[in-house]
Amino acid sequence: MTSCVVLGHTGAVGKALLRELMADARFAHVTVVGRREIDYQGPNKEKLRQQVVDFENLEASRSVFKGHQVAFCSLGTTRADAGSAEQFIRIDHDYVVNAAKLIEEENKVNEKSSNVHFLYVSSGGGISMQDSFR
Repeated sequence: MTSCVVLGHTGAVGKALLRELMADARFAHVTVVGRREIDYQGPNKEKLRQQVVDFENLEASRSVFKGHQVAFCSLGTTRADAGSAEQFIRIDHDYVVNAAKLIEEENKVNEKSSNVHFLYVSSGGGISMQDSFR
């Protein structure tokens, strides 16, 4: 059976994604990684695993990312909610890239490749990536 890890499961996109994954029989385990636990009341509650991490120090939670075949990332914010352009970049870019690197490193099948499919899900109505970090 397949195991997946989800980053950014508390926003609108992440909540919808989590509902789909929890109902999908192809996933035996769904691990959500975030700043806090959620009160999940949907179907298949037994396959949900919650991991609270510090995104400023993901390295300390390295083991959370091991053993998954699929990673979904809908982590993100708005500039207004972030408080500054620098904090927006830290959340929308740095946290995502750092998590992707750890997921790859923790699931290597050999020196050059990983067996994890990493899927980045952006918000509906988001601006194009070329303008996002300006």
